[in-house]
Amino acid sequence: MSEYGSLIACGEVCGPTALTIEKRFGSWIRACRVAGVEPGRQFRTSYQSTWTDDDLVGYVTEYLGDERYAGTFEGYDVWRVRERPDAPSAPTIRNRLGQWAAVKQRLLREPRAPLPDGSR
Repeated sequence: MSEYGSLIACGEVCGPTALTIEKRFGSWIRACRVAGVEPGRQFRTSYQSTWTDDDLVGYVTEYLGDERYAGTFEGYDVWRVRERPDAPSAPTIRNRLGQWAAVKQRLLREPRAPLPDGSR
């Protein structure tokens, strides 16, 4: 997977990120099998996120409440770098909570209400 990322970064391959591929196929190994290629060695067998879903909702709510920013997906990362460097990236928010527009709409209506998948 890291080799694929390197190929994307240097322009040798044009395609989605490895994370997008993992998300669509359920795992990098499964995506490789579907594509008919041998996957590389797996470096970690489990992953513990730094943030809970509640943490993610809290960061997005804080960002949306900051009147200096427009509330866009791209603007979230600008806000994060300037205001909260400890916060997760915008892609992390999207990958865990769903599409930005749906998350934003839900949180603007009810900031601490459950998200469509039942999480907070």
